[in-house]
Amino acid sequence: MQDFISSGVLKVRQKLGTISAGDVLDVGTQEGDFIKTLMKILLDYNSFTGIDISEDDLKKAKEQLKDAPINLVAMNAENMTFQENQFDTVCMSYSIHHLENIDTVLAEMYRVLKPGGHFIIQEMYSDGEQTAAQFVDRDVHHLD
Repeated sequence: MQDFISSGVLKVRQKLGTISAGDVLDVGTQEGDFIKTLMKILLDYNSFTGIDISEDDLKKAKEQLKDAPINLVAMNAENMTFQENQFDTVCMSYSIHHLENIDTVLAEMYRVLKPGGHFIIQEMYSDGEQTAAQFVDRDVHHLD
């Protein structure tokens, strides 16, 4: 199973490494981990904007990404103030399961994405019984 997971992760990293991402919007930035990863993996990009409803998480992201050219904004993803078709790439990592109105947020993400742009979502998924480790991780993850 570990080989399957490793090969799957490798394929995703390889695919991301072919993307010229342009202006990137990260929705649900949290502490900035996904932005940090994308900055290393993407073929190239022009700019990063990260939004999150939590100002505390954005403070942590600013500290983690203090040397990176990035714009971090406290904003509700259900009602973004960006223009239509503003971003070349719109992404979200491990945030969908926190949303109350998933359809609204996805529609907003699509609205601000340029036609032909890149839409990247990374999320936890289980297609069956979860292991004890997955339950512990889930419970720890939701302690906040």
